Amino acid sequence: MARYSQHFKALNKEIGRLRRHFLPQQLSRYSSNREDEIRDKTRAYLVLVHAEIESYLEKVIRDVINAKYQEWDAGRKCSRVVVALVASARGNFNEASLDDYVKKCYESAHEVISNNHGIRAHNLKKLFRLLGIDTDEEIDQTWLNDMDTFGKLRGDIAHQSRQQLTHFLDPKDAKQRVDNLLKGLRDLDRKLQRLP
Repeated sequence: MARYSQHFKALNKEIGRLRRHFLPQQLSRYSSNREDEIRDKTRAYLVLVHAEIESYLEKVIRDVINAKYQEWDAGRKCSRVVVALVASARGNFNEASLDDYVKKCYESAHEVISNNHGIRAHNLKKLFRLLGIDTDEEIDQTWLNDMDTFGKLRGDIAHQSRQQLTHFLDPKDAKQRVDNLLKGLRDLDRKLQRLP
């Protein structure tokens, strides 16, 4: 088994590219005449990193669900994920066979992922529930809170004018915040690869 998923490697690479493109090389030293430019680029960096993280989570969760469903479909191997798909399915399915019912639950899970709109705690809990992951027991709560705060920050940046924003993250703080989220995502990536 690979140490990290291809999706995590791509996420890490893209966040590095965004960092180089939007944040100054000297994170704590830049001229005051560039302050507006630096603030705008830092805001752009945070919004784009949020999009990359959201996309990563949706892809990697979709991959896990697809793999576990294929195991079910090929030989009725009932994994934790298949049980979670059935338990979390929303809908009134009147399928004649168990296989058809599980397939409908699988399709319903894909709808949940497609309708996801964020990385706040409530978004992540919905996604992790599809995998049978108990966010209170199996996910680091500090990281989950950091993701929630980051999701709120992105919302503030994306939906308010610069003049409305009451808090400005300097490039150094933005980089540190994203680095901390990446550590938690790295641990999550390993966990998802090992799901039974």
